[in-house]
Amino acid sequence: SDAGATASDDTDGNVTSSIATTNPVNTAVAGTYAVTYNVNDAASNAAVQVVRTVIVDPWNFNNSKQGWSGKAGASVAAGATYATLTLTGPGKNFPNFDSSTSANINTAAGKYVAITLKNNSANTKYAMAVMVGTSPKFAATLINQSTSDADFKTVYFDMKTATAAANWTGTIQQVRFRPTKVDGSTGVAAGTIFIDKIAVVPVKDTTAPTVSAVSIASNNASSTVAGVGNVVTLTMTANE
Repeated sequence: SDAGATASDDTDGNVTSSIATTNPVNTAVAGTYAVTYNVNDAASNAAVQVVRTVIVDPWNFNNSKQGWSGKAGASVAAGATYATLTLTGPGKNFPNFDSSTSANINTAAGKYVAITLKNNSANTKYAMAVMVGTSPKFAATLINQSTSDADFKTVYFDMKTATAAANWTGTIQQVRFRPTKVDGSTGVAAGTIFIDKIAVVPVKDTTAPTVSAVSIASNNASSTVAGVGNVVTLTMTANE
C-alpha cells in the first residue's frame, strides 16, 4: 500500500486496503519511474489504473549537464539554472543533444517528452528521438517554432507518433533532441538554445495561471492612502 493512496467504491465503501501498488523506484539510481495503483471491488470490478511518475535526479540542469552531451555541430555547457546548447552552423550538419546511455526511463510514466527552453537562434524545427542502439527513432517533428524567444517556454513531443511509437515501450536508456532549420538542405543555423528542464510527462500542461488575489498598500500612516514619497506595494497571488 501507499500512505498517499485512497480508494472508495459506491457499494463497498472504503477499499483502500485492497489497493495493489507496484513501486519500482530505486532512489540510488537516476531515472524516470512509474508507480502503479490498481484496485478491485468485492464484485471484481477493476478501477482504472492510476500511474504516478517519480523522477530520481531530474534533468533540471542546475550547475550540471545531467549527463547530456552535444554532437555533430553542437556543444553544451552547464549554467547555474540552465544548460546552454551551442549550435555551430551553418551547414548540412544535423546537431544532436543526447542524454546519457543510462537514462533509465520507464515509458509507462508518460508518452510526452517535455523540454523547457529558450531559443536564441533562427532554428524553427525540433525533433526528439528514442535511441535504439545508435539508430534514432524520431517522433513527429515540431515545426514553425518561435525564434529569439523573450522567455522560456515548454514544447512537447508525442513519443507515440512516427517511428518512435513502436519503440516507446518498456524502459529506454537514451533520447536525442535535434534542432534544425526547416529546410533540411541547410541543416542548422548558428546560435544558442537555453535548456531549463527535460521531463517525461503523461499529459501536456495547458492550464494557464490565474490571478486570484490583488492587494495594494502603502507605507503611509493610512495604508489605503499614498502621498508624495510614499512606497506603494502591489501584491498579486497566482494559481494554476
